[in-house]
Formats: sequence, C-alpha cells, structure tokens
Amino acid sequence: MKVDATALLKELNALEKKVQRKMVRTTLRNACKKIQVAAKDEAPKESGNLKRQIKVRAGKKSRVKVSMLVQLAAKPGDKYYAAFVEYGTQKMKGMNFLKEAVKKVGQKVMDEALKELKEAIEAG
Repeated sequence: MKVDATALLKELNALEKKVQRKMVRTTLRNACKKIQVAAKDEAPKESGNLKRQIKVRAGKKSRVKVSMLVQLAAKPGDKYYAAFVEYGTQKMKGMNFLKEAVKKVGQKVMDEALKELKEAIEAG
C-alpha cells in the first residue's frame, strides 16, 4: 500500500508535538479498529475463541513515532493456537485471515485515515 501524504505531514508538523501525537494516535486507532472488524469477519468461526483474540493494541512507545497494532492477543491457555491458524504448521496450511483482511480493506482504511487526519488538522 502506497500513500503520498507530504502536504499533510507539513500541516501536521506545524502543530504542537502533543497535539500531533494525539491526532495521529486517534486516527491510527480508528483505522486499526476497521481492520480488526475485517479480520474478525475473515477468521475461522468454529468456536469464536480466535475471533475474540483479535485486538487493537498500542505499539511500543517512542519519542519519534506512534504505532498501533492489530494482533492476536492470546490467553495463556490458547497461547499458540492463533499463530498456528494464521501461519500454519508442518502438517497444516495457514489460513492467513489477518493478511487477507488487510488486503481486502487496507487501502480503503488508509485513505479514510488520511482523510480523517486532514479533517482533524483543519478543525484543530
């Protein structure tokens, strides 16, 4: 997925750092929520456990960047199950439901996120 946001970055850099981070974090979380919904739709539906394990989490904190993740947040008892279903094992082919969800809605979500960020910058 390619996105050209140079003009948007210039406008964003004109704002205070604290405001920048909040706008970007909110926009990223909203975008990841949309990918989470698509991933839950793509996930196998045998028991529903796998669907419940798809979470949106904040990435590693840094002074330079803001990140959000859509990940499989396994419970202690189901620690490896989600990874086995997504990536497969020696004896089972992976279902790649997360990858398919990103392929399906990724570009649309990126475009909406940029639009949402632009609106946030103009509003505040």
